[in-house]
Amino acid sequence: CIRDRYFMYPHRPPFIMPYGLMPPMMEPSENKTLYVGNLDSYVTENLLFSKFSAYGKIVRLTVPKNPYTRAAKGYAFVEFRTPDEAEKARVATNGLTMFVKPLRVVRKDEHTQVDQQANVFVRNLDPKIMAKQLEESFSQFGP
Repeated sequence: CIRDRYFMYPHRPPFIMPYGLMPPMMEPSENKTLYVGNLDSYVTENLLFSKFSAYGKIVRLTVPKNPYTRAAKGYAFVEFRTPDEAEKARVATNGLTMFVKPLRVVRKDEHTQVDQQANVFVRNLDPKIMAKQLEESFSQFGP
């Protein structure tokens, strides 16, 4: 911990590297990281690693899991060493079927784009509210 080191060596202030001077290995990794979505429940980290390592050196592979059930959430992040390797893997694996589901592979910063087919669930409505009123209320957010 930086604070502990400072108390051990009070004559030497803690060194914090300015953002613009970060070495290449510490640079933001959005352009090197892929979002892999629509994963089948049978897909494992080892399987993803073997599939994606054919396109370049994998720096980090993460499959988020539910903290209570430890079940995979259905997506993963794969970080490559260079943006070129990530792009090569994206082009080659997007739409690839693993088990029964086609993978959705995009750059990490693109996976948050709005889904035009999303559904909204509204609870605790007054029984007097009609479908037409709901449609008018939500029409300002899209068709």
